[in-house]
Amino acid sequence: MKKVIIMLLTFMMFSCTMEVKTILVRAIFEHSYGSPLGIQVFVESTEGYSLDAARVIVKTPSGMTQLLRYNGTRAYYEGTIQSPEGGVYTIFAESKAIQNGMQLSVPCNIIAGTPDIFDIQDSGGKSSLKGEKLNHSKDISISWNTIQNTTTYIVRVYQNAALVFVKVLKDQAVLIPADTLNAGTYYVSVEAQSIAGDPLLGDKPYYTLSSGTGSSFVCTLE
Repeated sequence: MKKVIIMLLTFMMFSCTMEVKTILVRAIFEHSYGSPLGIQVFVESTEGYSLDAARVIVKTPSGMTQLLRYNGTRAYYEGTIQSPEGGVYTIFAESKAIQNGMQLSVPCNIIAGTPDIFDIQDSGGKSSLKGEKLNHSKDISISWNTIQNTTTYIVRVYQNAALVFVKVLKDQAVLIPADTLNAGTYYVSVEAQSIAGDPLLGDKPYYTLSSGTGSSFVCTLE
């Protein structure tokens, strides 16, 4: 028991006198169209310890600043921007325990809308927008409008709440090969995404995601 107490006291003394020379700052920005921008900032020592007594400020592209609060449960600093703008955000982190503060620039594009489906038709010319049933034995094309700042579109097709087809692409149209879907009723949605950085915060110390999903469209195949 005495040995455990001595070890704890030694660790406490070391912690009180330890000076962090450098820090690592990593950030995650997440935004859904029509909602605030959520910000998570991880401030750590080079050994991987989370620093909970730092002062972390985010500066928007237009120059507005906001002080982030520390979330002890998740070990990161967090905040929201109610009316987000696209551009480069700057994060400043400093503390009395840190010899030199840290600054991180984070590029973040904001989706300017949600994609609306123009048409769903088969290669024979039948169109769901005209209320026609499509032929599942023919190629089916889905097209939608361009959304500014988008890097990726995701097309999802559901039947009875089950995802039966998904495609990630950069174009504003997708072709579903003949006989990929069976006869039946389907719900189609398109999501626009703007992504920058690395979701694992490895290659890049930041990850930004802005997304927007349009209304689902119903089509029937025979």
